[in-house]
Amino acid sequence: DGPLPSASCRVRVRFSRAFSPRSRRVLSPGHGLAPDRAATPLARYAGDAMKMFRVASFATLVLALLAAPGADATFHVEKANVVVRLPAEIAGSYEMAISNFGSPIYGATLSGKLMYPPDDQDACYPFETWTAPKAPGQGASVVVLDRGNCAFTKKALHAQNAGADAVIIVDNVNEDLVTMDASSDDASVAEASNITVPVGLVTKATGDLFEPILEQQRTILVTLNWTDVLPHPDARVEWELWSNSGDNCGAKCDAQKGFIRDFASAAKTLEQGGYTQFTPHYVTWLCPPEAVHEDFCVKQCINNGRYCCPDPDDDFDAGYSGADVVEQNLRTLCVFREANNTAQPWKWWDYVTEFESKCTMALGTFNDVSCAEAILVSLSLDVDAVRDCVGDPSADTQNAVLEFEQMSQLDDGQRGDITILPTVVINERQYRGKLTREAVLRTLCAGFGEGSLPELCSSEGAFDNKCGEDNEGALDCLKDQFGTGMTGCEVTNETPFYQCVCPPGSKLVGEKCEVTNGCVAAVVDTPACSCERCVCRDKGAGRIDCHEEPASVCDSADEHPGGCWRDGAFSACVDQIDLKKSTGMAGGGPGAG
Repeated sequence: DGPLPSASCRVRVRFSRAFSPRSRRVLSPGHGLAPDRAATPLARYAGDAMKMFRVASFATLVLALLAAPGADATFHVEKANVVVRLPAEIAGSYEMAISNFGSPIYGATLSGKLMYPPDDQDACYPFETWTAPKAPGQGASVVVLDRGNCAFTKKALHAQNAGADAVIIVDNVNEDLVTMDASSDDASVAEASNITVPVGLVTKATGDLFEPILEQQRTILVTLNWTDVLPHPDARVEWELWSNSGDNCGAKCDAQKGFIRDFASAAKTLEQGGYTQFTPHYVTWLCPPEAVHEDFCVKQCINNGRYCCPDPDDDFDAGYSGADVVEQNLRTLCVFREANNTAQPWKWWDYVTEFESKCTMALGTFNDVSCAEAILVSLSLDVDAVRDCVGDPSADTQNAVLEFEQMSQLDDGQRGDITILPTVVINERQYRGKLTREAVLRTLCAGFGEGSLPELCSSEGAFDNKCGEDNEGALDCLKDQFGTGMTGCEVTNETPFYQCVCPPGSKLVGEKCEVTNGCVAAVVDTPACSCERCVCRDKGAGRIDCHEEPASVCDSADEHPGGCWRDGAFSACVDQIDLKKSTGMAGGGPGAG
């Protein structure tokens, strides 16, 4: 099937804290904080759970803790409605859980006819001959499929490729509605990224009403309704982005970084116009008290186990640690707080886009404070204020900002717990759908009430990614009609909603773009690229890859180093490190030596 968030190991292990979740909206960092890791009912079970952890995985520990009293977790299932108009015997409204992939049409409806494949109803393989027919006058083709035997994303993509305008999957278990999510493997992420139709899940009981009628080849006309999903409390839309600053988690990290980069311009326009109030958030978990001195917590937590994130490469002895990620999460939150204090909260978007370009794990600058602070200086933000906000991550004390974040993860009675990353919350409702500029912007615009729609939401062209592959802007810029080399495309918020720029890996010199080699600067000022045996490979399009080569076999005391002849101090073995460096700078792959 693929994961269901309500049963995911991404649920945060929660030690009971003495505060009311309903007060979340009025809490501020440093006020109303919970007692510091007081003994709780769940804490009494941590000892037994930790014995299990020492011989098992963290996922096992999570399950053990969640089974204990007090380890409650609330996942809010976002729902739309399937309104049956025909036949009369089943006419009415049925709830449908909005999936965490696909493109729900927030603020709108879709009318059509339910279609049920004559065979292969689980759609685990592409349909060879069957297509989802569209009858004149009956609207869209809404394909109904059975749950089971393969991933949700695979089913939805196969139905879409067969012509479905929307997909409804029928649960095969008698249970309450659950939210369908994409698995984290690259294949499922790729499938999810290609699903452009709305996808939802109905209960087995609802499916038991629909499917017998469809098997008799009778018509069921429906309207899928998303109009009441988002509330409209006032003229301003409040929204949140829950994410993580780590950039080494595969396709999902790449998608998150791409969204932040692509959405920054629209987010700043809406914020500067007073149309939205945006707040970034970061998820952390609390280390079980008995494990605070074990590598599991030491390498993944700061402030003596209070705030933790998973190790980005699952290797406690190499690369970056979960503690590095938590510290960067904290610094980014402090940047937002400082930008907010200067009445320029949109500068957060400038900071994160610059950070994700210059201070990365691949470049070896992710935990380089000077890299982050150079960006703060360029944005005229108070470096000392951010330092004071971050405090001392090694201290055995609470951090007010991260305490507030942990409390904010909990359900406030409307939104549900935050258990999936990344998550977008709009007007106290968790957004379900693709994390793309177009999809999120449409949903934000659906959150405005009548008469309060900003101009950006009134221009249909603003919703299209003009710079997407084979789209208008991308094709126009590739023509380079003025011969400037500006073949790159950048989305804007004004007609024609794109502009031509120098492509990645080049910069404007005078009136023309000139290609630059990222390794030229990296081998001088980037730690991961500038060590004695570091090799930087220019991958084009502004991307580089740096790594440190192992010690040369020529320096070993072997009788035949590298299999080569040796006579005393003389040897035929030649260290190829310089050749590797020059080859990498020129864009070549790893060589021998």
